[in-house]
Amino acid sequence: MRPPALPVGDGLPFLALGQWTPCQDAARLFEAAALATPHPADIRAAQMTCFACPVLHACREFAVEAREPWGVWGGMTPRQRVVVARVRAERARAS
Repeated sequence: MRPPALPVGDGLPFLALGQWTPCQDAARLFEAAALATPHPADIRAAQMTCFACPVLHACREFAVEAREPWGVWGGMTPRQRVVVARVRAERARAS
């Protein structure tokens, strides 16, 4: 049985009300990946879970724009999201 979907009101505007995502079935995995020093295997497993998600790209964009500092979002780690944000900022300044 699937857990209830995350409501839009929880600050996740990319989710439709009642929409299920794979991370909801793997909450403990994503909690482990959000620790200050997560185990690399937890990060990889969370990323693999993201790749099956119907909102992968929207989740990723939300996390990059919100500068989410913890965990795997949209298949990306905090460090990966920082790199994407920096590249975007540099491109914006150059244009």
